[in-house]
Amino acid sequence: MPKKTKQPLAPGSSKSITVHLKSARNPSLEFSLPNTALSTTSVQDLKDAVRERVTDAQGNKVSLDKIKILYKRKPVTGKTIAEVLADEPEMLSGGKEVEFGVMIMGGAQVAQSAGEGEGAGAEQVESYAPPKPAVGPSGESVVATEAFWDDLQGFLEQRLKDYDEANKLRVLFQEAWRSS
Repeated sequence: MPKKTKQPLAPGSSKSITVHLKSARNPSLEFSLPNTALSTTSVQDLKDAVRERVTDAQGNKVSLDKIKILYKRKPVTGKTIAEVLADEPEMLSGGKEVEFGVMIMGGAQVAQSAGEGEGAGAEQVESYAPPKPAVGPSGESVVATEAFWDDLQGFLEQRLKDYDEANKLRVLFQEAWRSS
């Protein structure tokens, strides 16, 4: 019997699917990636999408080896979405939706900036767990540090895109705080 060879798809003819990624616990996270190419999107790409939306307890990126992608409650690795769904030809026709589970070893939290600046028009549907109380100095002891005012100025520069205006506001806020 002659061996069948795959014909390469013409550019732009790749089938796509809406991928829902969902973690039921630690963190409670749910989001969708619409128009995801079946043949070129890998499990690694899904892990990267999850990694962009979560942090560890210290606010750092979670290492990729701690993120597990599950399909039908079983871990999948190193494959494209098309390979994962190979036993389900009706899903491979494109235009459908598929849900993958997410498990993060050691836990994580939803990143604060997860809803900002989404790439590729990704739809964001997240369950948000409130942050745990901060550990370490807080309140007035933090505001009294120069690092606080440097961080505030950095934040203002990011938002205003104007160093001089950010510096002016920093001085104004700092003087107002000192006089209170």
